[in-house]
Amino acid sequence: MKKLILLLPLLLSVLFVKAQFGPPNEISKSNSHPSAILSIDLDDDGNVDILTNSQNNNKVVWFKNLGVGVFSEQKIITNDAISVKSVYAIDIDSDGLVDVLSASSIDDKIAWYKNLGNGVFGTQQIISLNADGADCVYAIDIDSDGFIDVISASYNDDKIAWYKNLGNGVFGTQQIISLNADGADCVYAIDIDSDGFIDVISASYNDDKIAWYKNLGNGVFGTQQIISLNADGAKCVYAIDIDSDGFVDVISASYNDDKIAWYKNLGAGVFGVEQIINIIDTDGNPWNASNGNADGVSSIFTKDLDNDGDMDVLFASIGDDKVAWYKNNGDGTFHFTQEIITNLTDGASSIHSSDIDNDGDFDLVSTSANDGIIAWHENLGGGIFISHMNVSESPRGVFLIFLSDLTNDGKLDVISASFRDNKIVWFKNLGNGNFGSQQIITSDVNFVNQTGSIYSVDIDNDGDYDVLSASGGDNKIAWYRNIGNGVFDATQQLITTNALQARSVYSVDIDNDGDFDVFSASWLDNKIAWYENLGNGIFGIQQNISTNTMGAVCVYGADLDNDGDFDVLSGSAADQKIAWFENLGNGLFGAKQILADASGLKSVTAVDLNSDGSLDILYTLYNADKIIYIKNLGGGLFDTTQTITSVADGVNAVFLSDINGDGNIDIIASENYKISWYENFGDGTFGSQQTVIYNFRQFNSIFSYDIDEDGDFDVISASWDDDKISWYENFFGSPYKLIGNVFYDGNQNQLKDTNEFGLSFAPVSLVPNNAYSYTNDGYFSFTADSGTYTVNQNFSNPLWSLTTDSLAYTVTLSGANPIADSLDFGFYPNTITNIIKSELTGAFPRCNDTINYWANIRNEGTTTPNGILHLQLDDSISFISSVIAPDSIIGQNIYWHFDSLFFYAEEMINLQVQMPPFTSMGDSLTSTLIVTALDSLGNAVYSNTDTLKQELVCAYDPNDKTVLPKGIGSQGFIANNQPMEYLIRFQNTGNDTALTVMVRDQLDDNLDWSSLKPLASSHPMQVWIEQDGEAVFKFENIMLLDSNVDFLGSQGFVKFSINQKPNLAPNTPIFNTGHIYFDYNPAVITNTVLNTIDDTTGLPVAVQEITFTETNEIIVFPNPFTEFITIYYKAKINTAYHVSLYDMSGKELLKRENITNNKTEFDVSQLKNGIYIIVGTDTNGKKLFSERIIAQ
Repeated sequence: MKKLILLLPLLLSVLFVKAQFGPPNEISKSNSHPSAILSIDLDDDGNVDILTNSQNNNKVVWFKNLGVGVFSEQKIITNDAISVKSVYAIDIDSDGLVDVLSASSIDDKIAWYKNLGNGVFGTQQIISLNADGADCVYAIDIDSDGFIDVISASYNDDKIAWYKNLGNGVFGTQQIISLNADGADCVYAIDIDSDGFIDVISASYNDDKIAWYKNLGNGVFGTQQIISLNADGAKCVYAIDIDSDGFVDVISASYNDDKIAWYKNLGAGVFGVEQIINIIDTDGNPWNASNGNADGVSSIFTKDLDNDGDMDVLFASIGDDKVAWYKNNGDGTFHFTQEIITNLTDGASSIHSSDIDNDGDFDLVSTSANDGIIAWHENLGGGIFISHMNVSESPRGVFLIFLSDLTNDGKLDVISASFRDNKIVWFKNLGNGNFGSQQIITSDVNFVNQTGSIYSVDIDNDGDYDVLSASGGDNKIAWYRNIGNGVFDATQQLITTNALQARSVYSVDIDNDGDFDVFSASWLDNKIAWYENLGNGIFGIQQNISTNTMGAVCVYGADLDNDGDFDVLSGSAADQKIAWFENLGNGLFGAKQILADASGLKSVTAVDLNSDGSLDILYTLYNADKIIYIKNLGGGLFDTTQTITSVADGVNAVFLSDINGDGNIDIIASENYKISWYENFGDGTFGSQQTVIYNFRQFNSIFSYDIDEDGDFDVISASWDDDKISWYENFFGSPYKLIGNVFYDGNQNQLKDTNEFGLSFAPVSLVPNNAYSYTNDGYFSFTADSGTYTVNQNFSNPLWSLTTDSLAYTVTLSGANPIADSLDFGFYPNTITNIIKSELTGAFPRCNDTINYWANIRNEGTTTPNGILHLQLDDSISFISSVIAPDSIIGQNIYWHFDSLFFYAEEMINLQVQMPPFTSMGDSLTSTLIVTALDSLGNAVYSNTDTLKQELVCAYDPNDKTVLPKGIGSQGFIANNQPMEYLIRFQNTGNDTALTVMVRDQLDDNLDWSSLKPLASSHPMQVWIEQDGEAVFKFENIMLLDSNVDFLGSQGFVKFSINQKPNLAPNTPIFNTGHIYFDYNPAVITNTVLNTIDDTTGLPVAVQEITFTETNEIIVFPNPFTEFITIYYKAKINTAYHVSLYDMSGKELLKRENITNNKTEFDVSQLKNGIYIIVGTDTNGKKLFSERIIAQ
């Protein structure tokens, strides 16, 4: 199915984006650094599935158990948990289906994913973004209300916290259990003291601590109770009755001393001394070789593995690559001998146990972080295990890909070479963009430092494609026989071991004898050589073409002089040369002919770029960021070099393919952090760089092929730093389109005449794809597959009437009729009225600064009015200048005029104003934009006003996010069904002009994505919403100067409105964060704004606020303050409450919990002068009061 992209052009100068590439579709299904695993039935079919993480590429994934321990390929739940560390699964929303939880450390996120049935999971639902360095998540009913609550451990803020489930998977705010777990790494919950309440246990790495926290009831926790301070680098904690005495004991794993220990519960939560289970490391230095037998133990679990009625202890240790277990003798003593299941993993990182194969005993599942392998270990009975059966394995350090039909089914499969695991593997193309799991061709190669290459041809003339390799670490040129259907002979067929640091291999029929010979380029011996195929894949000796190609890195075979045989093209990095060698026949080659100097050479190839029948030369220079071509003049003569681009940042490789279907071979390039393409105009001239994708990965190999068999060339890439092979759907080639216009039908003849204008911002939708588009100058175009579609106009403005005869168009696209055109909707005003929308936007309001203001107006009426734009500045703000000079200035009032503003046209005025000094910090600044329409006599006939309210601050965040309404308190309580307005401000603080700025904004699942409406922006932009609900605002060719050159000229913004989904449940949170990309730099991530649906249906949220006056029940004094501040309740306190202190950015600076006295005092002497917010909540998270206080 074609993916549909929603385009929302904002300003009239914007260009319509007619096509682009889809998001990445992962082929390799990599598990990069898995560190957590759980075995549980996720799809309710009676088989235990596997849930795990892929930390380095931010994924939570699962593997379906197909029966008796055979597993499906990886199924992705999310790839938006940045550095995900922990996963868990339990029924969160009480619907009988097992949902999934994650904790991710870089985005400080605790989130859950609803199981929609059959193992299909919904979008990410954020529980908290306030777990700094979130390392662990667990879930259980903490407060005995029948709902599953969530617990987290976060490393950076030393925090153990819980989140109340309010019902239906809606969670309350974070409730802190402790801030005294230094480097909190693990959390678990169970009833420790047998009082019927679920207590919490933690392991914290930096303070070597195992501790527990008593649940006093209702989710209120007591102080930290230390079990041990002797777990050096405490990494994991678990609890169960070890010695069968009826009390829950505690087990821990500590990384630095390689220790597995347990602590006997003596009753009522009193614990005995540490009892060590294994042989520990005794030198005290984790960087030295361990003399223990669980080196770097990082994960523990318990199960009765030998079916003798007691709990055995199993573990994974990353330093000695071990998965092993200890037999429990029944009384809490453990068998001295360690039962090793396997020590052949590469960095065993986590372990769990369930009955995987439904045979009645407990098997094991494990992850190994370094090789990314997910495995299961079958228990044959009595604790005897099969060492290792891989569930998932993917190439590590993929640096090359090649496509070839290895199964003779007409589809090109993907072959990859990876240097971290020294493997060549392949993935079967199953059709329609789907691929099978990894199949290993060989691991008998050494691609050290990404040296080597792969190629595929039919070496032995048996009718199927074999694979060739050059590997630099072992000096080999070799091939691998495809026996048939992608099954490869286990024996590596060596061609030579005398290609010193072999870099490149290629294959053509050099001697015209009907079989494929082989070329190689090798660095250390400066050789370009060839090897004659004597038949049936038997090769002759190495024959040198050149031994003075200094630092040879590339070789390619092509008929460069049009004489009917294959010449040799070479690239060498040490002498920095592109050269060719003429094939003289019979395997003899002429002298080296230098074509160009090439410093930083990365790749070279030959292709006819100008359609003259001769193969031109194309090569890339990594350091110079250049793609260059040399025109072939014919007869072995070549022109001078021509630079196609010099902005291909760190270009690694190129591939040639007709991307846009115009018959010309375009260029696709893999670069450091992006994939780009350059349109070939057919005469050897090329267009500017166009981006396929950029996501800050090291793209180093590229290919193009029609993956989804829809008639156009898609793009395939490999990136070594996240171990991914992905493909990107090409939208250019699809013949199936639905095209039309929404237009002003001036003569009401139901036709779009040449002199009639399109209406911008008119919404159009496509069913059944649920795609929405806002027109650009009236034009819209949907790309689709064959099938039946309905195009609806959603221009629901009561001021306009439809003149054309169709409210909607239902059409069928087929091979015979792929395009439905002229799906036009004409409109004419039914009422003559003026409506002009105004938006006043300000840059970050920093004291003493000159900042930008932007005044935008848009005509949404049925006239083309003239009028006045009137800006009334706050008395504390001074006007400095504007891009369009004012008509007049009278005090704080600035005036401009506008003429004949067309239907849905927009105008913007950028002006500069001076903010007040720091003595006004905290003041509210109010400015007003008034737009007035005038009749022919100059009389006002319409007026509209927008008010900008800002609070003056003296800190500065050049890239920020705000929301209106802001809401009340730290949770931003707002009314249900209230529209939201988001503003993202950005500034180029780099050291060069930004050509393109892109703002990416993941819309919360509780928002109605289709209701998004762009309100204003600082520059022309394109807008679309991707399928996962990420809104993209692209400012192409913005040429945004850096702040060092022009501080005010380095700023910009985008503002949009969006509706909530109808009737959200009380306490539903709505999060929003912006990611701002300046060209190809990593994202600048804004602050996260939070709104929460109020629990007072239909009533103003403000009724919950208690203000601080001495006539009310609460007094805060003194205010302003210097050293101490006191909160005093006049009334009797019947329940505990919490108080938090926040700075103006929303960062929590101080918290005191479970206060029961009428009067409490805070020492705030360490706070800097400024404004702070103090907030009180009850134990259920309900806000009691909040107030601004001032430190002097």
